[in-house]
Amino acid sequence: MTIDANMARWCSRPIDTGHPDWTLKPRVLGPEGVPVVTDAEQAKAAPKVAVLSAMAHGRGEAAEASGVAFLAAAAGLDEERRGLVRRTWCYPR
Repeated sequence: MTIDANMARWCSRPIDTGHPDWTLKPRVLGPEGVPVVTDAEQAKAAPKVAVLSAMAHGRGEAAEASGVAFLAAAAGLDEERRGLVRRTWCYPR
């Protein structure tokens, strides 16, 4: 997964392994493959998608709206899941 569209295209290129009929076709998730979630109710219904949306589109035109939707979804999670989101989102490695 990458938030950079150019990197996603580059990483998606088939890789010739040298073996006949064996070409590696990487699966890459870039911003184009993640829906833009800006509606709080939609984010609450699919919090995992809201997290991906905020990450993938957090620097574009929908950055603020996707962030607000993400926060609305996170607020409705149980404590265990909210802690996981907080650790993943706020403290990236």
